[in-house]
Amino acid sequence: NQQGALQPPGLALAPLVAGICGGVAGALWSAAGWAIAPEALQTAAAGNAMPWVTRLLYTGITEELLLRWGGMTTLLWCAWRIVQRGRGVPRTPLVVASVVCSALLAAWVQLPATSLPCGSVACTAVAFPLIFHAVWGAVTGVLFVRFGLEAAIVAQVVSQALAVLVH
Repeated sequence: NQQGALQPPGLALAPLVAGICGGVAGALWSAAGWAIAPEALQTAAAGNAMPWVTRLLYTGITEELLLRWGGMTTLLWCAWRIVQRGRGVPRTPLVVASVVCSALLAAWVQLPATSLPCGSVACTAVAFPLIFHAVWGAVTGVLFVRFGLEAAIVAQVVSQALAVLVH
């Protein structure tokens, strides 16, 4: 059967488009978030900026590999093995729980970098970054579930690139 034998694999546009849309949404979320962020966080962030290459590569690739592909997948696998005893396809509540848990984990891991430079442990210096990063983690988690790791990585890279351009 030679039908399709010589055709190169096509570029999957759905993950790319979803990632770009997610990245634009992430950049808008970031801009809105920093517009209402506590002043102590804005001041600390201004003095503690990462180089743009680090922002793109670390948050765009490493963070998604660690938190979505590694962490979220592991959480889902454990829940599937325990709750469903490893039978069938993981059910929607387990997938949702793994997205939420990985988003909260992502927010928690980033907390020292975002709130400790403030020099205070005010409630807003802790709550704001947790909520901010958890929402973004949920968005990239949904992209990962629906469109794959590529979409989550593209969303992170686009979001960070737009943030670098704006700031």
